[in-house]
Amino acid sequence: MILPFVSLWLLALFASWENISILPRCFAAETSSASSTATHTSNHAVIVSSSRYWFNYRHTTNALSIYQLLKRNGIPDDNIVLMLADEYAINDRNVYKNRLLTKGRTGDSIYDSDTQIDYRGDDVSVDNFLRVLRGQPHESSLPVLQSNQHSHVLIYLTGHGGNQFFKFQDVEEITSQQLARAVAGMHERSKYQEVLIVADTCQAYTLADHMEQVPNVTIIASSLKGESSYAHHVDGDLGLSVTERYTAAMVDYLKAMPEHLQVSLQQGLVDPYPFRVQRAHIGANDASAVRKLDEALVSEFFANVETNGKVVEEDVHDDWMAVHQSPHRFVAPVRTSRTTNVDSTQHAAAECLMQDGPSDNGATAAVDDEIHSQPAILFPGMEPTDPMFLTWTALFVGAIAWMQQRLK
Repeated sequence: MILPFVSLWLLALFASWENISILPRCFAAETSSASSTATHTSNHAVIVSSSRYWFNYRHTTNALSIYQLLKRNGIPDDNIVLMLADEYAINDRNVYKNRLLTKGRTGDSIYDSDTQIDYRGDDVSVDNFLRVLRGQPHESSLPVLQSNQHSHVLIYLTGHGGNQFFKFQDVEEITSQQLARAVAGMHERSKYQEVLIVADTCQAYTLADHMEQVPNVTIIASSLKGESSYAHHVDGDLGLSVTERYTAAMVDYLKAMPEHLQVSLQQGLVDPYPFRVQRAHIGANDASAVRKLDEALVSEFFANVETNGKVVEEDVHDDWMAVHQSPHRFVAPVRTSRTTNVDSTQHAAAECLMQDGPSDNGATAAVDDEIHSQPAILFPGMEPTDPMFLTWTALFVGAIAWMQQRLK
């Protein structure tokens, strides 16, 4: 009588065995055995969310999540240039007034009175972005990058993109050629020792297509050519997705334990995010970098070298619990090549729709990112790939089958 119940439970257990056996490994990151040591004396960052309009809420939260992570790790506001194309904290449709949340109404806001936005609205443009990278003084006295030849610089980009371009506000775009020339100009002006570019956008890896001749640059991207970068989950109160899969998982991972900052870029920004979770392949290119992905440490770009990357100790346990209970649980790393040389047509997804706001004729354009990771209806807080979700679903279905047999 209980055969359907037992069979379904065993099937779910077998299907999720790989995840069950490796889940603890995500919290046991080994310290990287880097073969060379960084000699930088300062850390700087340029963080860009280039999308406006309410349904692009998640791009601003992506940028603010990175911003708060850097500040938590000791990088001062003076060393961070924050560019946000839209401000959703004061949007009339935001039910969390003056707050931006990614973990529901009980979570902490990643926007507060200490958030220093340097460029907002129309000031978030290609021209101003290039000025920031060059360190070229702005006529409106807006801040620009103040790094030097001894600095490590993180450039984080989130928004809408396509093959070899990154959009700014559905009005203009920067191409991979322009980005490469801008970073080359930074090198000529002695604006960095090493640069790390992290891009969370559709077809993000194509932004690296012209970067291999620019000295000492590493690029990590959330998707390959032909792939979309997907949203993570929907907030029911807001009625839209509130963060992207890659940025959400990466920030939670780096905040989970202090040791996670001391792993290599490969271990911390590439390996823990496999295709079966992200629905896109993480691209990584270190062709021009002196220190490769398995040598440079996460802390060398995401923490202040002057304070040795010290974090607020009282937050560590809470962050660990938040990650451990997070709907996007981590799975074991999947090793990738140092430089991703994948024929992206093998993994091509549907082409990203590039419109991210009203078009010139006033028609509402489609949104490119599909929502794949909404909370499960049967068991809230679990994803369909979660082993516990599979197990409980099997138990539930088995119990119904058993009751049907009993009623016959």
